[in-house]
Formats: sequence, C-alpha cells, structure tokens
Amino acid sequence: MKDFFQQILPKIIYRFRPENFPRIFSLLVYLPGFYGRFEKSIISINTHDQSGGASKIAYQIANYLRNFFPSSFFVGTKKRNDDWISEIPKMVDNELTSVLNYQERKGDWLDFAKLGALQLRKNGKFQEASVLHFHNLHGYYFSYALLPVLGKGKKVIWTLHDDHILTGHCSFTMQCERWKIGCGSCPSLDVYPALQNDATKQILYWKKKWINQLNPIIVSPSKWLADRVKSSYPNLTDIRVINNGIDTDIFIPGEKNRLREELNLPLDKFLVLFVAEFSTDNPFKGGEIVREVIRKTTNESICFITIGAENKSVNQHHIEFPYISDERELAKLYAACDVLFYPTNADNFPLVVLEAMSCGLPVIASAIAGIPEIIQDNSNGFLVEGYSIVSNYENVLQQVFEIRNTTTFQEIMKKSRETVLEKFSLSMMLENYHELYRSLLNSK
Repeated sequence: MKDFFQQILPKIIYRFRPENFPRIFSLLVYLPGFYGRFEKSIISINTHDQSGGASKIAYQIANYLRNFFPSSFFVGTKKRNDDWISEIPKMVDNELTSVLNYQERKGDWLDFAKLGALQLRKNGKFQEASVLHFHNLHGYYFSYALLPVLGKGKKVIWTLHDDHILTGHCSFTMQCERWKIGCGSCPSLDVYPALQNDATKQILYWKKKWINQLNPIIVSPSKWLADRVKSSYPNLTDIRVINNGIDTDIFIPGEKNRLREELNLPLDKFLVLFVAEFSTDNPFKGGEIVREVIRKTTNESICFITIGAENKSVNQHHIEFPYISDERELAKLYAACDVLFYPTNADNFPLVVLEAMSCGLPVIASAIAGIPEIIQDNSNGFLVEGYSIVSNYENVLQQVFEIRNTTTFQEIMKKSRETVLEKFSLSMMLENYHELYRSLLNSK
C-alpha cells in the first residue's frame, strides 16, 4: 500500500488530464477508516472558531451543547484558547501530497487536495462521536471529497451559512443563476473562493456526487436558501430551517445621548450606521454603495458611522471605527445610532441586521436572501429592491431621515426590538439545535 501511494499513484495521476483528476482523487474516500464505539457525543467542524458570523454561530452552538453532550470543535484555524477546540491536522508533506497539490493548482480544483481532515479518523474523540456537524467547509482547509468517508457510520448535520453548496466555487451566488444549470462558463471567477481557470462545472458535479452520497441533514438559517437547496439537491431527504439568533441581553437599546457622550459621537446628528468586515471595502455587503452615498450626501444633519476598517478616522460627515470584536462595545455603538444602513449584495440571514434591530434600530436593507424573512417593509424596517442603483438607497435614506422625529419612526424602533425578542433570540436558536441533537442521539 505504501508503494502504491508513493510511487504508483503519482505516476498514474500525471498521465491524466486535469479534468479527469477528480476521478482518481475520489478513490481516496473509499479507503477503510478507523472507527471505535459510538457514544452520544458530537464533533463540529468549521473554517474558524472566531472570525465572522458563521464562526460565531458555530462556536455558540458547540459551546452551548457541551452542557448536555460531550462535544469537540475542530477548525481549520484556531484563535480561541478553549481546550475543547482543536485545529484540523494538515497533510504530511510527501510525494503524494505534492502531486495532489500540483494537480489542484493546475486544474483549479479549489480545496479538493486538502486531505488533512482524513487524520481525524484516527482521533479518539472523532471515532467515538455519533454526530458530525459541519458548518463552513470552504476556506482552504477541507476537501469535499472527504464528506462520505468522514460521515461514514455517523449522523451528519450541515448548517449552511452561505450559497457555497450550490456552486462550482462562489460562496455567494448574488445575481448569477448558472448554478441552476450546473455552473460552467463562470462569469465571476474572481469571487471568493477564486479560480484562475474555469473548472466550475466539474467541481459542482463532484461536489453534488459526494454530498448526495453523504445525505446529511441540511439546516439553513433562511427559508430562502433552504428552498434553493431543495431545488438543487432533490435527493436530499431532510432540509430544514433554524433561524440564526442573537443575544438579546447584550444587544439592547440604550439612552442615545449618554452613549454618544461615552463614545465621543455627535449629539445633534442623525447617525447612520454601517457594519461589515473591511467596512466600505467589502463588495459583498455593498461597501461601494455606502461609499457613494456618503460622497453624495450634503445634508449636514447626517453623519455616517462605519465599523470594520483597519484604523479609526474622523471628519464631520463620516466616522470610521476599526473592527470591534467585543459584543458589548459593538452593542453600544448600535444603540447610539439612529438607523442601520445595509445595502448588501450577498447574504443569508445576517446577524448584523438582527443585532441592530435588537438594539432598537430600524434597518434599511436590500431585499435579498433571507432579509425579507426578518424585515417587513415600513413596519419593523425598510427594504430596498436588491442590487438597486444608488439613488434608490439614497431616496429611502432621505425618507427615513424625514420621519425621524415622528411617532411612526418610534413605532418602527419598538417593532424592531420586538421582532428579535419574539423570533430570533439566541436562546431560541440554541434550543432548536438542542432538540435536533436530542432527536438524533436518542434515535436508534
């Protein structure tokens, strides 16, 4: 067997064209595994443990369920100090992995040579776990070809935080619908995770093959994405919705003037907030629209607050804050502002919208993805048709500014908070996952 991997297989792979590479590579998923006795325990897998909304949700679920079941969290990159979180092993550098990595780069097969997670089969905690919970698998650390072998003999849950399951490479489809016909001729190779050459049709073919073989329980935070998955994967037998939730004891309304004094924000301005990683440089979240609206706004009574930049900068019209990891500090900024402006181009069920609403902020947002499942236009927030021209967002912002001192605006602020309390609290989300785990672990 050792000679086969080190000498024979590399020679075979070199003789095949890159587009045939997955046919050779897929054989790896049928190798025998190492399995012990199954316990009522859980393994969670995600790209990170502390970076972005998906990591926050994955960590919160895994950490909460440790109160009820033995649980471990494996990630591509570890940042937290929790001893129950481990980094997924990397592949040992040898002749075989060099060949696989070369073929991956040459054929633009994304992460299909990221085989380090195969070593989890020898991990005692992994062997004994009866439930395997996937979150984000893109991020240059995991191969979709490993899904059937890692899921063998286990009950598998997969929480989707974006559209990556649908596509040949993109994490968000945005306005592209080529995923409906199996991708190919990709118009957006530069969208994360990027490709240099178009292998999207082949990648999606094999991704679907491995996912259908795994047949996981799919959990989507939005009905919007769940419906898309049902249309793309008609053979999957269990696709359900569990909405994202946020901590309503942290994200709370506050006394605006007191908070503005504490945060050194203008007391006499209408504060328009935008929150996104990389701030206005984030194209997924509509950063270019925010920049243009800031540039064109001449109303001296409006000041824009943006969060997510590298450094803080201040002028009379725009105050920019670096990324804020402390939720309580972030909640203060939400509560100090008047409205969240969120002209996003790519989303699922965004936490930033829920966090702002929980702090009593009306939200102006693009009517895309799961956002219309959260916001009812002119009731608990304001919707703008997705992928609109800048002037449409400007018009809605101006309309909101004009009603800022009315009882209508106060009622929308109240309904924003009530919506989250009634439907989208962290406790609700965690209890829904707890019930899902109970049903799996107690079934025969």
